[in-house]
Amino acid sequence: MQFQGCTLLSKFFSWCFIFKKDLKINLVLFFIHCELTKNIIMKNYLLLFSLVLLTFSCNNVEQNCEVVSNGFTSTEGEQVTMGSQESVDLVMTIDRAWKKRDYEMIKSLVSDEAELSLEDGRVLTGADAFVEMIEADYQKSVVEGGGEWNWTVNYAFAVKPTSDKWGEYVNARFTGSNGIFEEWYQIKDGKLVSWTQAKRSLAPAAE
Repeated sequence: MQFQGCTLLSKFFSWCFIFKKDLKINLVLFFIHCELTKNIIMKNYLLLFSLVLLTFSCNNVEQNCEVVSNGFTSTEGEQVTMGSQESVDLVMTIDRAWKKRDYEMIKSLVSDEAELSLEDGRVLTGADAFVEMIEADYQKSVVEGGGEWNWTVNYAFAVKPTSDKWGEYVNARFTGSNGIFEEWYQIKDGKLVSWTQAKRSLAPAAE
């Protein structure tokens, strides 16, 4: 307290020396200056305290946030949540490789034990069978039939069960000249482990 008093006293005499006014005026001005300084310091402390509380609150929200889920699966008590962008990106990489007939890329992303169900009822197993099917389709529809090897990706999104043992599922729709394809890709450990395809005809063009 004695040190603070000496400091204030020295500030007051410095103030008088600088402004060279009447003692009473200087005294009033000095106290106004002290009050303003004190208010600024208090505001800074309040701002700092508010920032600390805000940070603490945000951390609590992150820690206590519940994963939103809904629906159900065949496993009792299991629900469905949103999947990751990584799974969607992997499916889009397969799609680009399919369009380019980059079979080495496809083989690197499809499990050797993958179960692949086509819209015509055929069921294939593994990456080699998958690329053979794609190449056969290309030869039949493009080389022999003169059709286009092109399609549009209408949408793709990923979901996952609350249990991690299944991986994630990507649903995607593709529209080509020969129909609309609805496909489900099961992704686990960075690879396609199952694939299911359904097809419907294009709506007739309006006259």
